[in-house]
Amino acid sequence: MSLPLEGITVLDLSRFLPAASGTMILGDMGANIIRIETPQAAEKHLSRLMISVKEESEERRLAYDCRFRNKKSITINLQEKRSRDIFVKLLAKTDVIVSEFRPSVAKKLGVDYETVKGIKPDIIYCAVSGYGQNGPYHDLPGFDPNFIALGGLLGITGDIHGNHVLPGIPVGDMCAGLFSAIGVLLALRVKERTGKGQMIDFAVADGVAYLVGVRHGPFFFSEGAPLKRGSRLTHTYRTKDNKFLCFAFGTPVYWEAVCRALGMEQYIPYWKDIQALGLEDAMSDPDGVRLRQREAVDCLAKVLLTKDRDEWFTILSRAGAAATPVYEMDEVFSDPQLVHRQMLQEVEHPRIGKVKQVGIPIKLSETPGSIRKLSPLRGEHTEEILKSLGYTDGEIKDLRESKVI
Repeated sequence: MSLPLEGITVLDLSRFLPAASGTMILGDMGANIIRIETPQAAEKHLSRLMISVKEESEERRLAYDCRFRNKKSITINLQEKRSRDIFVKLLAKTDVIVSEFRPSVAKKLGVDYETVKGIKPDIIYCAVSGYGQNGPYHDLPGFDPNFIALGGLLGITGDIHGNHVLPGIPVGDMCAGLFSAIGVLLALRVKERTGKGQMIDFAVADGVAYLVGVRHGPFFFSEGAPLKRGSRLTHTYRTKDNKFLCFAFGTPVYWEAVCRALGMEQYIPYWKDIQALGLEDAMSDPDGVRLRQREAVDCLAKVLLTKDRDEWFTILSRAGAAATPVYEMDEVFSDPQLVHRQMLQEVEHPRIGKVKQVGIPIKLSETPGSIRKLSPLRGEHTEEILKSLGYTDGEIKDLRESKVI
């Protein structure tokens, strides 16, 4: 059975998570991903986190790093003039380039869209950057905290005291992978119809602003700034075994289900008050809303301390409540739902043995994606790829000695 993107070759010029997670998606779906990495001696900004000095340790770490799975790695020093010939030959066999350089850096290296398009007019070029290819910030450096701050996510994420709280994962970076992969698929569809390539200009900050759009509608309507909060509809409570349950009281039905399951039927009419948690002024409560909130929440918290988390989850699930355990990292992939959905997979490594990897969330019934190979060592496929381009052993040796590869 063929994979959805089989036959598509992608040159991956990613350096960090935003673009690397996007090409991971394309690789999972069958694209031939050739990752161009800088030889370690020439690299100023590490393209892989936690580089190990011992090759065996690095190999083991990379085996568990999902960002680079289903990819081949070739090392090319793009700052060397002689690398140009290699790049042009690779380009001839490429359908898509995914770049993560700032605009000025890409131009300096000769891998910007206009230069590449001049060599291969029908190329699909996906430029992933912090702030985009134009605008006053286009060459400004940044990382996920900067992007979620600019895009508005950090501004509405915080505790009840008004302090900003960073999400537990780099939300902007991960969404950049999703958006860039979608952009590539759209461009491939257009090329299929018209034969024309194009540039995809994706800015991580744009993606964050798009995500926050779900909060902007009410903001634009009311012309008022939303308060800092995690989410007014989500609450976590401690249980007897010092673990936590998460509740979402999105409609009266789910609040009622919780109240009945916990023997708190007297609080069923308090749903509107619970919905307003975190939104009222702590110093002013003319309608008694905060008093009712406190009464209901205190009762809820007290009852939950009488049983362990998993006991309560079983009870609440049967009651039809929107409640789930709050898992620590070591618990996530033991959950029967995620096990059933194959969100933890074991892949055989030729030297290490079985390696655990996060599974593929997009389930296609006829052409599902797959994890075919684990992350390569830096430059592991350099000779293989160069030979496929027509380079001889002598030429490869010369390129290596000249530090081009």
